[in-house]
Amino acid sequence: MLIPSIFGRYRDYSPQTNVNEGDKEYTMEITLPGLNKGDIDVKLDKGRLVISANNESEQRRVSYNQSFTLTDDIDQSGISAKYENGILTIHLPKTKETIDNTRKIEVS
Repeated sequence: MLIPSIFGRYRDYSPQTNVNEGDKEYTMEITLPGLNKGDIDVKLDKGRLVISANNESEQRRVSYNQSFTLTDDIDQSGISAKYENGILTIHLPKTKETIDNTRKIEVS
């Protein structure tokens, strides 16, 4: 007789996270397949971006929590997030001061 293991339902969830830097913003992409938008929570707490996702069904339980310390060049009031096709995309705009201070330095 086979007895289903509760450990088969519960597993650590380590989604792939990519961070890209552009001229005006950082973009963070986190793979969270099989979730609904309501399962995901993104918060800003004392300079830290806190991301959590929780979903439980008869077949599986997904729980993910991660926090990222934000650098001073990020405009925290302009952060936005979108969940589409299993990917959470977070836009982290740079401060105007950071954008204006960017210049090319010639190499001699």
